[in-house]
Amino acid sequence: MSEGTRQAAVGSLCPRLEFQNLSKTFGSTRALKNVTFTVQRAEVHALVGQNGSGKSTLIRILAGYHNPDSGAELWIDGKPVRLPMQPGKYRHYGVSFVHQELALILSLTVLENLRAEELCLQGKWHISWKEEIRAAKDLLSRFELDIDPLAKVEDIAPGSRALLAIVRAVEAMRELGGLGGGGVLVLDEPTAFLPREDVERLFSIMRLITAQGSSVIFVSHDVDEVLEIADRITVIRDGSVVATVLANETTKEALVEKIVGHPLPAGQGKKLSSESSDRGIPKIIIRGLTGGNVKGISIEAHRGEILGLTGLLGSHQKSYSGLRHPSGRSAEEGWRVERRKPAEGAPGKIAPDETPVGASQRANAGGGRGGERADLRYSQTPGGFWDDDLVCEFRL
Repeated sequence: MSEGTRQAAVGSLCPRLEFQNLSKTFGSTRALKNVTFTVQRAEVHALVGQNGSGKSTLIRILAGYHNPDSGAELWIDGKPVRLPMQPGKYRHYGVSFVHQELALILSLTVLENLRAEELCLQGKWHISWKEEIRAAKDLLSRFELDIDPLAKVEDIAPGSRALLAIVRAVEAMRELGGLGGGGVLVLDEPTAFLPREDVERLFSIMRLITAQGSSVIFVSHDVDEVLEIADRITVIRDGSVVATVLANETTKEALVEKIVGHPLPAGQGKKLSSESSDRGIPKIIIRGLTGGNVKGISIEAHRGEILGLTGLLGSHQKSYSGLRHPSGRSAEEGWRVERRKPAEGAPGKIAPDETPVGASQRANAGGGRGGERADLRYSQTPGGFWDDDLVCEFRL
């Protein structure tokens, strides 16, 4: 479409946002390959793909974090946008972002997180906090969020923090003229750690936004949620767009096949459970892991198995490595090493910093079966660690 045609289409059928010929190269790797990505007005457009498919690269180019290769074009509301876009310039076009990291300052209040950026940009000499509190309460109530504006963010529920970041982004879009007929809200994996109740509240916010004429780019790995909330879905695989489909005209199975690039074997996902009784002795056993935010955790992993650790936002699933004073009870059998320092981690490249244990530490480890000393180097030798009564057994 020519520039003149695009300008004539503004306000009618012109897309809200459109990338053409978008490519990005990092060294010898082409992260994006001649991508065309179009977001219509008042739609939820989901962007899906496996890790490393190029989704994040596209979003970062839109945010001005990465520069695209030459030849890329970006149009917003039918107007050409010069690339590379300067960091923060997206605000000028009514685009607002919520990333997984949320970018909230935990030590500040809800009100301060909502208004800090705008107040700094306005450069006011005097701030009426009474008026700001009233405005914050009105804003939160519009989105049915029961949050005290004067509460510190570190004291509110993790799910409420995510919704707070989204409301802040929506308000920023409104102040830039995005709501009421324009604007794009970009949500990068916003539901990854939210309980279902908060996911429903987020979807209500997204529907409200699109009902007012704005658009939402929804980046997600959750196919079920994508099919529930999206109007259209674009699949990126290996840096290329392989399909853009209407959500109500596809199925979960068809969408997953487009994401992975091949048909799924019949009955996949049931194999592990049907063979669970034949998996033999676990190769990794953790019993009674307690320390910090972790309490009484016991897990096992068998040969050839990928064991996932997941949970809702704030459930401390990342606290398993680097515990300072863990405790627990002993398992019945297995190689084991007593009282290892948290920074040493465990053999098999699972130390927090993946730093090999030195010879002096190996000599002092002790605790091997039959009085032997377990070798803690990164090698195929049995070993493990515990502190107090905690046992983490490895049969490598």
